[in-house]
Amino acid sequence: FWLIMEGKEEFLIEGEPLIKSEFGDIVFAPEERWHRALAAGTGMGTRLAITPRPPSLHYYQTGTGGGD
Repeated sequence: FWLIMEGKEEFLIEGEPLIKSEFGDIVFAPEERWHRALAAGTGMGTRLAITPRPPSLHYYQTGTGGGD
């Protein structure tokens, strides 16, 4: 998902109509759906992307004696 920090942003998310967002909005793209984010309007556009890491990308190392 994205938090719109400044200005306006537009999002195309597979299966959804064009989403227009502005400061303070939160936009969510379901997992495994194609998406595109783009600054819109005349001023700056800033978005903060929050992407959870899938369990398969977690790296656990045990038995190294390093405080595990």
